[in-house]
Amino acid sequence: MKNLIERKDKPEKADKKDSGKIYSAGIMISRGEMCYAVAENGGITMKTSKSIKLEKNIYTDANPDVQVKIKNGLKNLSDEIGGRYAVINVVLPDPLVKFSFFEQKDNQSQSNYMEVLRLRLAEMLGIKSDLMAFSSTVEAKNNSGLYAVSFSAKKEQVNMLNKCIYESGIAPTMAAPGISFVFNAFYEKLSDKPGALFATESDYWTFLLWLDRKTPVYMVSKWFENQGSKEQRINEAVSESERKLRAYMAGGNKIEIDIIYTAGVSDTMEISAGILKKRFTCECEPLCLPEAGKKQGADEMPLSLTAAVIKNEA
Repeated sequence: MKNLIERKDKPEKADKKDSGKIYSAGIMISRGEMCYAVAENGGITMKTSKSIKLEKNIYTDANPDVQVKIKNGLKNLSDEIGGRYAVINVVLPDPLVKFSFFEQKDNQSQSNYMEVLRLRLAEMLGIKSDLMAFSSTVEAKNNSGLYAVSFSAKKEQVNMLNKCIYESGIAPTMAAPGISFVFNAFYEKLSDKPGALFATESDYWTFLLWLDRKTPVYMVSKWFENQGSKEQRINEAVSESERKLRAYMAGGNKIEIDIIYTAGVSDTMEISAGILKKRFTCECEPLCLPEAGKKQGADEMPLSLTAAVIKNEA
């Protein structure tokens, strides 16, 4: 997946004395919280994780004081890494991002293909295409055509993150939606048959659907708006996922899901699994992050950030 935030330079190579301490770091800025984490030994051992509360939603209120708070927090991350080589992943909250799966017809040129994708995603965001940050992965499919898995976000929001990150002295390796990191972290555990992943964070949820060969074809993600109990919030999210899935299938996309996976903190997963089993007539399986991360307090971090930092050897 190409980056939604481009890296302007490359970090210094690791010193020989620090060769065993190559760091993996992650940054996630959500509506009311900024989190960062650092792991060492190739992303196996959690070193540091920190959460900083934000008084304002940075994506709807570009408050200078909040931006200063973010920059100061990121400077602490920069000091933590020091001059060592580090892979730094920026996790974008899924509700900020729109997703599209598109198959190229044999008679379409590559340029027309990408332009159709850009226009579709811009329409989903409700903006002009030149105001959009766009990322697309194009792959061959059965040697008979191409398909693309694409993401987009509003350029002003991406540029704001970009500014805060670079002014903190950090050069990110890549930026992608949280669900991308979660999907990749659990990829080997996922079924090759049609399935779905229902993932929850503290303030949003995501439903991702794939067909055979683990090819994502549909995604919906929204902020939690109901301030009720966890059960109420997740029940509403699962109901919304079910409605969106039915609408997707009503558009001529016939699919029978064999399994739904759920991911999140442990108590949320149990709630999600119970509700999903009642709504969908298929198997439901919880997914857990690696034990090395859990023992070091990784459950205190957002799921997506943990997935972006901790190496999953399962």
